[in-house]
Amino acid sequence: LPSIDEGWVRVEDRLPETINDILVCTDVDYVDTGCYDPEMGWRLNGIGFVNNITHWRKLPQPPTK
Repeated sequence: LPSIDEGWVRVEDRLPETINDILVCTDVDYVDTGCYDPEMGWRLNGIGFVNNITHWRKLPQPPTK
C-alpha cells in the first residue's frame, strides 16, 4: 500500500523517525535528497553534513508502470 504523503514537515515540528533517504529543504530553498541521523545530524547526499535544514518530506513512491 502506498504511504500517505504528509507534504513538507518543519524540523521544529517533527524529525524523521528512520535514517532513510528523504527530500530536504535548506534555509536558502535548496532541495536535495538527504537523511537525518539522531547522533550525527542532517546529511545532504553528495555534500555532507549540514545544519541549515528547515523542512523534510518522504520520497514519493516509484511509478508503477
